Formats: sequence, structure tokens, C-alpha cells
Amino acid sequence: MNLSPQRKKSLKKILYIIFIVILISDTGYSFKQYLANPLDWDMAGGILPAENVKPILNNPLGIDAILNNTKYPNPNRFFSHWAFYTYFNTMPFFLQKFMSPIASVYWSCAIAKILLHISFLVVLGILFSGNNKIFSFGFLLFLIILTPLFQVYGYQNHMGIVDKSNTYLFFYPLPLLLLILYYIPFVFNNYYRHKIKLNAFLKVVWIFLAFIICLSGPLNPGINLIIILLVIMQLFYKNHKEYRGTGIANQIIKFIKRIPADYYFYFLPVFFLSVYSLILGTHNDVNDLYEIPLSEIYLKLPNGIIHQFTQKPGFPVLFFLITINIILLHKVFPKEEKSSLLNNYFWILCFCLIYIFLLPLGGYRDYRPHILRYDTILPITILIFYVYVSSSIELIKKLSLKKDLLYIPLVLLVSFIFTNADKTNFKENLCEKKAILQIASSQGDTVRLNCDCNVLSWKKVMDINENRLNSELLMKWNITSRLKYFSNNYD
Repeated sequence: MNLSPQRKKSLKKILYIIFIVILISDTGYSFKQYLANPLDWDMAGGILPAENVKPILNNPLGIDAILNNTKYPNPNRFFSHWAFYTYFNTMPFFLQKFMSPIASVYWSCAIAKILLHISFLVVLGILFSGNNKIFSFGFLLFLIILTPLFQVYGYQNHMGIVDKSNTYLFFYPLPLLLLILYYIPFVFNNYYRHKIKLNAFLKVVWIFLAFIICLSGPLNPGINLIIILLVIMQLFYKNHKEYRGTGIANQIIKFIKRIPADYYFYFLPVFFLSVYSLILGTHNDVNDLYEIPLSEIYLKLPNGIIHQFTQKPGFPVLFFLITINIILLHKVFPKEEKSSLLNNYFWILCFCLIYIFLLPLGGYRDYRPHILRYDTILPITILIFYVYVSSSIELIKKLSLKKDLLYIPLVLLVSFIFTNADKTNFKENLCEKKAILQIASSQGDTVRLNCDCNVLSWKKVMDINENRLNSELLMKWNITSRLKYFSNNYD
């Protein structure tokens, strides 16, 4: 079945409008979902800030920790702490000009999440498609396939990108987004036909961005080092025939001389800063709370892999369709194109294996008993999304219209599964809001909440003294006019 050029053009216009409507509707729905998210226990410590957070904010590069051989929490995560502190000491007060103090807090959380949500879609769309024309048909097609994979509820605890926790949002997805942004010019210059040249000003900005991504969150330093290792290996493998028979020393010298200049520009800063960040991370006193032998942590890894990738249908569904896609790619692609595309997937597999193997070196946490969790595997989740989306798009482009009509329903089925799974309890934080309103309207200095839900916490808090920081935070946000301690001890 063949369509005339005019009919193809008309169909493309109709699909373009449908894509725009779907993306706008999905974004609005996601924002409504984020508004239903509750607050969390770690917010108060980072926003007030708590005494153990002040050394981080006062020492951006952590030099004092190394020079004085001192320890405090997260010395190599200044920019995550600074962004979190700055945002929640600014946005709620701005919104209070238009709404109540309580509403301003939940709206601040939802705005941060939807901005990160949109930014991830745009940045990943650019990275996945190699196209920076964000309103082009091809770009929107990437987003249409990618968007359902972003789970606010549903499979969020296994493959979430935007964290439900307002605190973790600034320590996992935000730093990773900035890391991806950092490498986009390098990827375009070396793997796509489009070139992105940085002028002198942007080069200075990019060096500053290197500081930010290496001193933000726990994942970025390790990710940087794995990326550098694999890219250098890939470059060496690509040219290894030219180095044969010249001796190892000569091979290395010739290889170093042929490394393009932009490799040095993008990799040298993050290499040294990542190594420095990892050294600085040894001064993190949180690690001292979990004195578990490394061998024991590694023994947890196999169960962690099984648990993380099989407990919910999300990953198995993607793995199934990726397998089908790769089989089809072997059949429809010319040999040279096939090897190029599948070669990318091979290096992605290498990254995932190395990353998982090194993950236990980050230490054990009781809230991550399986080592792997949706937040620690964020880079793997994104790479799996890339393999699924890119292989699906390539097949849609390469298959004939008749075969497309057989294949596209598979992609639509995956989108339906993920969309259907992402069901929301829009009343999830209603109990917490009522409890905060009870605290605000109470005449006493202590409040025993008549509710059975978590309030600014991971659990129900029975001792009012444990809520001291939360009480101070409510006063800081103008929710209470004075310090009011509260607990869930309502018996």
C-alpha cells in the first residue's frame, strides 16, 4: 500500500497536531500527579538548614574536610544541597503572594518536579534523536514514545526518573540531567552529523558545569569515570589496526597523539574533578553508620538485580520489545548500518555491567537493602529507554508501510501498558495537608495529631522532640506563627 506525497503530508500534519495535544495533556496530568505527592523527612534538614548540613553549605569544594581530616555528611554534594536550600527558601515565599502558605509548599514541590520532568524529556529527546529542533515532527515522535515511560506512580519505585521525594529530586535526577546536558555537545560532535561548537563564553560555562556535576549527588563521579573509560576504549578499538606491530609504548603514544582536542576539553576536567569528588566522599560520616564488609554487600547484588528488574512488569516489557527490535534490526538493516547501531547498544551494555558491578562500592544503606534501587540505577534506566526508543524509531523508519501497520501496534501496546500502570491516588497527601492545617490552627504549643498518616516524615512520629526541625520548618514557611511541636501520638 503506497500513499501519495500529498496524502503523506496531510497525514503528517494530523499526526503532528495529535502529538502536540498528547504531550500537552500528559504534561498537565503529570503536574496534577506531582501535586498529590507528600512531603518527606529530609526536607527540614536541608532547608533550615540543620547543623550537620551547614558545613557543606559553608565549604563548597570540601577543602576543609581534606585539609583538617574531618568528616560530615555528603561533603562532595555541595551543589545539590545549595540548589535544594535555595529553591525551598525562595519559591514557597514567592507563591505565598498568590496562595496560602500550605498550598505554596505543595505547589513549589510540584513545580520543581514538572520542570525537571519537561527538562528530562527535552534533553533526552535531543540526545536520543540527535535533533535539536524540538518542534520538528521527528523530535515529537521520539517524545511520544518516550513520554509514557515516565512514571509518577505506577512503576515509579522500580524505574522512576523524577523522584517522588522532594529531597532526593535534587540529589539524583537533577545532577544526572546536568551531566547529560554536559555531554550533549560532545555526543553531537562525535556521534551525530550535527555539530555544536562552544564559543569562549560557553567553554567557561562548561568548565563551571563540570564542577557542578562532579560535586552534586552520589552517582555522577562514577558515571563520568565509566564514560571516559568506555569512550577511550571505543576510540582505541576503532583505530587499533593502525597500531599493531609497533610495540605497546609506541601504540599508546600514537593513540594519545590522535585523540581529538574536544576529548581533552570535555573529559579532563570531569576526570580530575570526579577523582577529587570520590576522595572527598571518603570524608562522608554517613558511611560510618553502616559498617558492613564489602564482600557481604556484593553477595546482595544478585538478589538486588533480580528484584529490581523483575518485580514489576515495566522492565520485562521493555526487555521483551527490545529483543524483538534487535531481531528485526538484523533483518531490515544493511550490514554497515546494522553494525553501527548495534555497536552503540554493545557499549551501552558494557556501561550497564560495569556500573552495576561498581555499585556496591558506594556502600550499604538500610533504605536500599538490595543495593539496586530506582534512584541508584537511574543511568541504566535512561539507557534502557534509549535502546527501546531509538530501536523502535529506526524500525518505524525502515519498515514498509504494510509492515509498520503490524509493528506500530506493539509500540502502542507498550505505551498503553505504561500509561495504564501510572494510576494515581490524588488524595495521597490530603491527610498530611489536614494535619498541617491542624497544627497551624492549634492554639497550643504542642499538637497531638488526630490523623493516621505520615506528616513531613517517612513514618509516624510519636515523640514531639523528633519533630523539632519539622516544627521549625513550618514556622519558617509562615505556616505557623510560632514554634509548635507535633506528633502522631493521638491515643
